[in-house]
Amino acid sequence: MNQSKRFLELDGIRGLAALAIVLFHYAGSYQWSPHNLYYYFSYLEEFVQLFFIISGFVILISFQRINNSIDFIMGRVFRLYPAYWFSVITTIVIAYISQRPLRSDNLYDILINFSMFQEMVGSRNINIVYWTMTLELAFYTIILILYQSRLLKYIDIICGIWLILIVFDIFRAYQSPELSLTIIGNLPSNQALVYPDIVGLFKWDNLSEFISFIRNYIKFNFILLRGRAPLFIAGLILYQCQVNSVTIYRVFLIVACVLARALDYSPGTPKYAFIFFAIFVVILYLAHREKLRFVSTRILVFLGGISYSLYLTHIQSSWLFNWSLQSLDIPPELSVIVRTIFAILVAYIVTIAIEKPALRFFRNQFKRNKSTS
Repeated sequence: MNQSKRFLELDGIRGLAALAIVLFHYAGSYQWSPHNLYYYFSYLEEFVQLFFIISGFVILISFQRINNSIDFIMGRVFRLYPAYWFSVITTIVIAYISQRPLRSDNLYDILINFSMFQEMVGSRNINIVYWTMTLELAFYTIILILYQSRLLKYIDIICGIWLILIVFDIFRAYQSPELSLTIIGNLPSNQALVYPDIVGLFKWDNLSEFISFIRNYIKFNFILLRGRAPLFIAGLILYQCQVNSVTIYRVFLIVACVLARALDYSPGTPKYAFIFFAIFVVILYLAHREKLRFVSTRILVFLGGISYSLYLTHIQSSWLFNWSLQSLDIPPELSVIVRTIFAILVAYIVTIAIEKPALRFFRNQFKRNKSTS
């Protein structure tokens, strides 16, 4: 399969995932209504796994195009932050206009949200979708360290070791009385498993507590990626299968990723999440073997092209829509359809007005610097 066709397939799958997440959130508005759309759309939440698998797949492509770490960092900054900052600003403004409470009204939390690292430093996301961004940045950091250490050529071996650490942690968790309560769902809601954040640096009383905190911080936020590491690893291995070959070892790693996901003890992870994970892995593999032509249809490719902006802005687009038409009694089914169309329109505008110009600026600077070096 040629390179351009491969990216069309990826865009189509991204578009499918983004649309699923939008429908999941919009149908969730009617969870308690007689027309319970949420009942039919609740499983669409699992499509967020596709974003992580695709990130694992494409990250190695990005590193083939750069000359040094600075190129990658600046590329990610111009790719992610302009649309993200717009999302943060509109979340604040539209929440204020529509008199909706933010998930946190703490000024520190709000300001830290502009960094995209809020969960790493103990702050709350002001928009429900931002939790994935912290995971993406943590994953980029891991791969950047491997690139800088010239270890990416051993990515298969590293993924194997990575999975061993994950499985070892899972078995330890199942033997822990505290985490076992979380696993079987009997832990009181006010005692849910809390991931360590950087605020913990200021809460230790002695050196051993400090070392323990650092160990847990690295484990949860980087090695485990808060329970989503198998998704990223599967993407990495799928890429290796595509550009090199399918080997027994790589198939074993992907199966191990699915099994690790099946045993995941992360709070709020549905027991059926691993089934969707397995299906998504198969979909990505078949798509890149040109066995699933439907994922490269125009509408899905279009949605894939605006998927990042759509993901970041669909919540506040819905707020604005509801606030503007609050006097109208729109049937739930029609409301979901109209809000989705409105969100797609907003995302398209953000893509062409903010996201693409920022990327274009970076690429022009990149080419200019490359030609003068």
